Amino acid sequence: MEHLIAPMDTMRICAFAQQVRIAPTRCSLEGAKRPPVEETASFLQSLLASHGPNYLEKLFGSKARDALAPLGGVEKVAIALSESQTIEDFGAALHLMRSDLEHLRSVFMAVENGDLGMLKSIGIKDSELGDVKFFLEKLVNTGFLD
Repeated sequence: MEHLIAPMDTMRICAFAQQVRIAPTRCSLEGAKRPPVEETASFLQSLLASHGPNYLEKLFGSKARDALAPLGGVEKVAIALSESQTIEDFGAALHLMRSDLEHLRSVFMAVENGDLGMLKSIGIKDSELGDVKFFLEKLVNTGFLD
């Protein structure tokens, strides 16, 4: 009898395996999936609605001004985040400048390493840290930085 493991369960298994040191730092077990496009778009849209149209510049660089318009809009960014296998694929899909991609990588690395000070230094407020960290961790846990 075949047993299927839900993506969220797979991410929990990865997290547990990392804690007890029986898995590599970045666990990308088969079935661990990116957040769905709808969830990603909703999260990005809520950040923009709450903090203004240029808020996502803090993560994605200057091309994220005006509610992500230069990158093709919220939907296109959400699709790229959900479907890109790695951060490099994401950068290529949205034609990010190398400097913006490296900045985004440093943001993800800060989340992976628990460096909330770095997130604060780019202007993410204490009240926003939990949501931003939770969302970015989902991507990190699915091998986005590999």
